Amino acid sequence: MDKELRLAGVASKLAGIKAIIPRRGIDYPLKPHLGYQFSYRLLADRIIANSQATKLALLRHAPWLRPEKIQVIYNGIKIEDYVTPPQKNLRGELGISKSDFLMGFVGQLDERKGVFTLLQAFQQLNQSFPRTFLLLAGRGALQPRIEQFVREQFLQERVFLLGFRDDIPEIMKAIDVLVLPSLWEGFGLVLVEAMAAGKPVIATNVSNLPEIVEDGKVGYLVPPQDSQQLAQALQRLIECPDAVHVMGQRAQQHVREYFTIDRMLDEIENLFYQVVTAKSTGVNRIGGAD
Repeated sequence: MDKELRLAGVASKLAGIKAIIPRRGIDYPLKPHLGYQFSYRLLADRIIANSQATKLALLRHAPWLRPEKIQVIYNGIKIEDYVTPPQKNLRGELGISKSDFLMGFVGQLDERKGVFTLLQAFQQLNQSFPRTFLLLAGRGALQPRIEQFVREQFLQERVFLLGFRDDIPEIMKAIDVLVLPSLWEGFGLVLVEAMAAGKPVIATNVSNLPEIVEDGKVGYLVPPQDSQQLAQALQRLIECPDAVHVMGQRAQQHVREYFTIDRMLDEIENLFYQVVTAKSTGVNRIGGAD
């Protein structure tokens, strides 16, 4: 049983109040045993999924759940943090000029994030575009292997490993494009953060990422573990600064419409109101008559 449901669900029933349970991504799908069915059907009045992909995964693993019991509410960010002028000259600190092209990756350096696919794509572009650079912000188990790869390919002056950073808005303002080549994702909030800063993004067409990235409008979607197609998508942006600018503007507007913290809180508030005011019997009950 999920920790949230075990604590909140049981406590709410004992107190005679409603329980709304969040499901963030599909890392841990519902198990088919009866304990899960009892818990989610009887203890949870409504389930919040952070994407349509999460909702579909829940229903796939738990066909006994009623679809109307699951409400999709996208994660949101405080967009103001990403639209203000940068407080740091990060490009200057790295020795990168405004005319150079800077790719960025932000996240755990592990197999799931597909970092080596990005490194291989960068390597393919290395000779043709000598004024391109790659910034990796994050830590993880792959860091020693990444450092070795960078040394062996003589990319020390082109690839920057920044480690853990707490100034993500500044990083997003400094880069030209964010790349997220994941094998799967729970949500991919870094895409939203980069888009809020007015930057195009390139992501894999896995999990919920197509719900964030409108392919060809705010960036590009590519297959996972395909360094050649990733390199091609990057090359299109490198060769067309106007596309970088236009896609970045569209990306920022897309975030304003769908991924702000205010929108997320309004939708949660509306859901709370619906659950609290719903009738307690019959088909009008939240989630239907189980």
